Amino acid sequence: NKDFVIGFITTRQIIEDPCFINFTPGVQLAAGNDTLGQQYNTPTNVIGQQKSDIIIVGRGIYTTPDPIAEAKKYRSAGWQAYLHR
Repeated sequence: NKDFVIGFITTRQIIEDPCFINFTPGVQLAAGNDTLGQQYNTPTNVIGQQKSDIIIVGRGIYTTPDPIAEAKKYRSAGWQAYLHR
């Protein structure tokens, strides 16, 4: 229902209606897995191939020595993926 839902937390676009936003967690600059079982996708894959609108990044930013610089890398990678979609 568009009156109550603005989007979805999902691994890919699940509906093409532009009224809904698709948010994807588990994004890192390099695809892979970690010791906790988390699987990571790249901004290029998530935005380009899976057609998500928003990337959600956690450990890829907050575990680095310079989180601000790292966040800027993700912002740039996400924007470049949008430009090529």
